[in-house]
Amino acid sequence: MSIIKVSWDEIAERVKAVNPEAFEILDNDPDIRNHYFEIWQYKYGDMVGDVHSHYLPDGTGVRENIPFGMFLSKQFDFYINNNPIKIFMSFTAGDFIYTSYITKDNFSYFAPSNFWISAGTIQPIFACRVADDKKHRRFHEHYNKHIARPYTNSLHLETIREISKLTDSNWRAEFLCFPKKWASKVRESKAHPFKDLIHLYAFKRTAYSRYTEYYQYFLSSIRRSYTDSIFHSAYTSQMVLHIFSALCDHTPIHSLATDETSLPLHDIQRAYLDIYKTEQAPFILAPSIFCRNAHKIHYFSTSHHTESYRPNSVNNSLKICSDIKYIFEIYADTFKKSEQTHPHNNLFFDITQDIQIDIIHERQGSLHKQGKAYLLSDIDEYDPGFCQQLEDFQNDGYDVTTPSRASFFSGTLGLSFKNPDIFNR
Repeated sequence: MSIIKVSWDEIAERVKAVNPEAFEILDNDPDIRNHYFEIWQYKYGDMVGDVHSHYLPDGTGVRENIPFGMFLSKQFDFYINNNPIKIFMSFTAGDFIYTSYITKDNFSYFAPSNFWISAGTIQPIFACRVADDKKHRRFHEHYNKHIARPYTNSLHLETIREISKLTDSNWRAEFLCFPKKWASKVRESKAHPFKDLIHLYAFKRTAYSRYTEYYQYFLSSIRRSYTDSIFHSAYTSQMVLHIFSALCDHTPIHSLATDETSLPLHDIQRAYLDIYKTEQAPFILAPSIFCRNAHKIHYFSTSHHTESYRPNSVNNSLKICSDIKYIFEIYADTFKKSEQTHPHNNLFFDITQDIQIDIIHERQGSLHKQGKAYLLSDIDEYDPGFCQQLEDFQNDGYDVTTPSRASFFSGTLGLSFKNPDIFNR
């Protein structure tokens, strides 16, 4: 796309909107107005970096670390490009990148060279059936171009990326590149408030990982007290750690996309409503950081999020969800009775006491009959976000219903906090 050179006065208000602390420090630095910033704009799905280089908006590869800077708008996913893809971190407006350049840490925390980087989410998931061959051919006829049919979750990205290009979406993810001379001066200074801000930012981002061994010790000590096989299953133990990491740390899981942050949502949904002629509401899920969006319900899918460690054969995903919920209840009860696990401001303890876990499954099972699980077709009654989008579609004249099938919801946990302000304590 494009690179736009701007002065501090031209970009100041946008910085203030996404990172007020950074704005205050930069605005009070008399030297900042002697330099120019650059805004790098990327289209949805553009490659921003890989393990070999980073890429300018025009696609030119630069074989060095991405410059120190701040994400200005939308979302950038940092991921490991294996099969399956593993998102390591999702960055949004106000986040810094290449912090080790400023802090001079020997370890390259979030070093861009370790990951692939995409503009927009790399793992969008349709929460409905969108791979009907006959309906999908309508895209070919409308655009006069072949578009990948998303018959597996891994193909959803390719389909969305192609439609975004063909609709000529104006969606842009922006990265603010700081002046190199100014950043170098901050790096070499012994005391600069901006350097302190970056240290604090990096410190907060590693809060959970610094105590991982401490937390895992308590989890393992509780497991030893129970003979139930579910406490000693490697698969369930890995899922529990995965969920704790998502709840406490910055490991993204999925929530309903409700705005344009992670992808060109409006353009994609309208394409499925107007061209594909879907009869199901075209809900889309996107990776989300729990501590950033604590007011939203997040979803952990046993069929999707465990791809890298799931056994070859899993018999009953609904029972597995029930087992995970039971394990969390045991942990919460045990932590509540233990003086060691709830000192002041212990996030791990707070989360176990505050978390609400619900089971969603696309097919009817015994738990549904007992009132202990939700059907996917009732998700608009469970999640206000789904309810609002469904109403919006219907108010716009589209005759759509709540989906009844989606592979992502073949054994899924809905995670929410009773007190969404838990991270602001």
